[in-house]
Amino acid sequence: DSVTEICYCAFSGCRSLTSVTIGNSVKYIENYAFDDCSGLTSVTIGNSVTFIDSEAFRGCSSLTSVYCKAIVPPIIVNDTFDKVSATATLYVPTGCKAAYAAATEWSKFKTIEETQF
Repeated sequence: DSVTEICYCAFSGCRSLTSVTIGNSVKYIENYAFDDCSGLTSVTIGNSVTFIDSEAFRGCSSLTSVYCKAIVPPIIVNDTFDKVSATATLYVPTGCKAAYAAATEWSKFKTIEETQF
């Protein structure tokens, strides 16, 4: 609960990592934090994340599910989910699908579904 950010390259290259839950105290995910975590299939992003930096999830080729609990879509920059957003499903809080679909970069997810967290 004391972690407020995931630092630069923190888990980069951890290919045996399959699932990640980013706690609700985290506000910022730095660039390349989960870069090349090719075994990662699911990530849950806590409700306090406000910014995800470039290429944070680049190379996560097995990622199929992204759960983002934030009511307001966190700011993400170009290439945050490089080569992931076309194939993964983005799950967002009920009533927030339109906001994510209209948000820069989040709109690259071809499938966005609402869910109760």
